[in-house]
Amino acid sequence: MIISGESSDKLVKELLSRYGKTNAKTLSRKELGLDEATFKALDTNGDGVLDAEELAGFAKRDADLELSVRVGRQRDKVDLITSKDKPSPLADILRTSKEGTVLDLGTTWIDLTAGPPAPYATVGPQQVRQNYKGLFETADKAGKGQLDRTAFEEIQGFRGMFKIVDRDSDGKVTEREMFDFLDQIQSYQTRAKASCVLLTYGDQGSGLFDLLDGNRDGRLSIREMRQATKILEILSHNSDGEIRRSELPKFMRLQASLGGIGNTQLPPRFANMARVVRAPPQPPVRSTAGPMWFRKMDRNGDGDVSRREFIGTDEEFAAIDTDGDGLISLEEAEKYDAKMRKK
Repeated sequence: MIISGESSDKLVKELLSRYGKTNAKTLSRKELGLDEATFKALDTNGDGVLDAEELAGFAKRDADLELSVRVGRQRDKVDLITSKDKPSPLADILRTSKEGTVLDLGTTWIDLTAGPPAPYATVGPQQVRQNYKGLFETADKAGKGQLDRTAFEEIQGFRGMFKIVDRDSDGKVTEREMFDFLDQIQSYQTRAKASCVLLTYGDQGSGLFDLLDGNRDGRLSIREMRQATKILEILSHNSDGEIRRSELPKFMRLQASLGGIGNTQLPPRFANMARVVRAPPQPPVRSTAGPMWFRKMDRNGDGDVSRREFIGTDEEFAAIDTDGDGLISLEEAEKYDAKMRKK
């Protein structure tokens, strides 16, 4: 991740380490795999290699690809930003479909998505309350339902915060005051997260499954399996009808989502009370788009209705399945439903 205004030393070291030989000081065009025009623009002294100073200019160029990412709306979306004055050199290798946007760099595919973050199992607000209730009761040895400054600041996370929590300034903190303080902080954090965007990077390796799983739901639908041959044809660079391990691209994912990491609601000073771990895979969320009959017939929730799922006649199925691929898609269902409603 390159942050505007930061020193380029780290970037230069990463480039030399990733693409050069041991202790390399310069990189050639062949080593970098850059196109001739870009390399020539960076090679200011024209010696055919890029030194550290020239490599530092790599991220100071105009962006090769600019994207507009919408998050937090009903339909998260990634769009290409185009300009007649500065056409994107990567626009031709950006594949966009209803499943998502993929940047095909040959040996590397980058999946660009926007949507909810990966599910995490966290200790939520109610569990936090229970934890602090136990700590409060342990500190309240006399059982009076209130703590003085010394006893209260011995509770984990509350050191130096007695005056803030003691709202009525009576020199004591009750359990109610402690809970009111926690609720207020959690409310602030929830509102703050609503104004944050999280960019998540994931290296998926070189597995075929992730390349074929177009909608990223962790399973292959009938439509995705039918599309497999088209994707496999793209992978066979020499068109010999075979795919070698070396031809499998590295698959990476960049996802923008609304909110903070893990989507937990904990004040920063009490974050050590949480155990944030990746949650086990959840069953795919069924789509709420499309006519009700379409959603009910789609029993496996893959976004299509097959002939086996369709409860009407062959003639009715053929009338809806306008492209004749043996599957009723969301678009076909919506068009047919609108047509019937007009009648």
